[in-house]
Amino acid sequence: MLVRKLNIGITLFFYIWTTYFVASQNPSLYVNNGKLIYNVDSLGNRVLDFSFCGYHNSQDDIPLLENKIFVPHREENSSQVIQQAIDFVEKLPLDASGFRGAVLLDKGTFMLDESLVIHKSGVVLRGTGKNETVLRKKGVDRNAFIKIEGFNNMHYTDTLSVLSEYVPVNSHYLTVDQVSRLKKGDKIFIYRPSTASWIKKLGCDHFGGGITALGWKEGDIDIYWDRTITEIKDNTVEINAPLTMALNVNDAACKIVVYEWPGRISNCGIENLLLQSDYDSANPKDEDHCWTAISIENASDCWIRRIHFSHFAGSAVILQP
Repeated sequence: MLVRKLNIGITLFFYIWTTYFVASQNPSLYVNNGKLIYNVDSLGNRVLDFSFCGYHNSQDDIPLLENKIFVPHREENSSQVIQQAIDFVEKLPLDASGFRGAVLLDKGTFMLDESLVIHKSGVVLRGTGKNETVLRKKGVDRNAFIKIEGFNNMHYTDTLSVLSEYVPVNSHYLTVDQVSRLKKGDKIFIYRPSTASWIKKLGCDHFGGGITALGWKEGDIDIYWDRTITEIKDNTVEINAPLTMALNVNDAACKIVVYEWPGRISNCGIENLLLQSDYDSANPKDEDHCWTAISIENASDCWIRRIHFSHFAGSAVILQP
């Protein structure tokens, strides 16, 4: 038994050493003269560049909007007075950069029994400091405390086929059929269906135990990448952020879907606040109170910064399309 363990240990050592040696000779990512260097595999795949995930694809700094209205501290329920201040800023005109202004809340703890909602672009809800302005949600309502929420009136205007046989991970380029129907600045979804053959190839059609109902079904794991066309050359389009997985024509026939979304809002933010939910302190399993601190839906290019959260039953922040 000792010899067998020793042999296994030696084998494992050489496997780890060999794997490390090979990886160190040809790493996927390394630093050279202070710069990140990416290697690609035989298909062109490389480590994904996540630097595009920031505000406006990390091309712009998060702005500091001018305060347009001040809400002084008050002891009584503050839901209506804060919402009225938000509504006031929403009625202001958008400036050339797409901003209206900020609602500044006073120091102190504000009690609220209703959610706050931002429905228009270019509005910021701001406290004087993350530990100085406190918003406390009371009651048993499980809805999100603060919502940045546009309108779901998105509609498709065109659908085209992706002709590329293989698009590697981190690519910005796709060959498209009838590219003349597209233009720079178009908002698109890159649609990759989850086909039965691909699901079977992954081994996810059956999760064992004789219960096939648990396996993925065709259409369950369809993927949509939300992108903007930045350039068009010949029949190739360039998109503003890379793809997070490879597109292989043998696995799925992918599409480009052009859309319009007039109700989607942008350039909204929540800043410098401590958000709390009341709960039954005698019941550590209490869930009959606010579940989510901040929810963002039907919106893009928004931000949440310098926020503290406590006692929410579900999530601090939920980001939805």
